[in-house]
Amino acid sequence: MHITSKSKPTRRNARAAVLGVRQIMKFQGANIHLQKMATKTLCQFCIDHGMKESPSVISIKECLECLERGDLELAYYAYKTVPLGGNNCFNDRFVKASYPHESDSYANGVFHALIYYWWNTMNGSVVKNA
Repeated sequence: MHITSKSKPTRRNARAAVLGVRQIMKFQGANIHLQKMATKTLCQFCIDHGMKESPSVISIKECLECLERGDLELAYYAYKTVPLGGNNCFNDRFVKASYPHESDSYANGVFHALIYYWWNTMNGSVVKNA
């Protein structure tokens, strides 16, 4: 189940959307400015490179909205709805250059670097499983 723009994230449907997360987690907001920056940058890159209608990009936008409201828990659950790693996941795609100064390999390198940084900052919000 993806958290879509039709079903705005709430704690109830966000937890239900992430089937593998059954424990109560504790979150810290020490790096929320880095999380906002990483999420906003990844979202803009995806829009600029023709992925704005992707369900994963919609989830990234919802993650950003939650971060901007200061709701780390819902931001984390929106982040977890984006499939990362493995075949046919969000990061398993070829991104074409959108600007004259880009090459396809450059666009792909930037895309994967942005995803890694986003993944790293979002995973850093979980302190521990309770």
